Amino acid sequence: GVDAFAAFFNDAGGGKDGAGFGRLPALDERGIATATVSNNTARIGDGRSTYETGVVSRLNETALRLELREGMSAREAVARLLGLG
Repeated sequence: GVDAFAAFFNDAGGGKDGAGFGRLPALDERGIATATVSNNTARIGDGRSTYETGVVSRLNETALRLELREGMSAREAVARLLGLG
């Protein structure tokens, strides 16, 4: 199979025992840039909301190497990943 290049998830406010951030290290091991967006900025389970209004809350090391940063909009992060921003 082919791995994804990047993934965005809602942090669900951290969730129980930090579950909202749990995939960051696992996907980092696979070289997949991963970010969470704050549940205060995007609806959980809604990809369009994540893209249109989400603000990045946490990142894995792969995403940091690609110059994504906490506090940027998900839209800006996607543009940067695509070489458009």
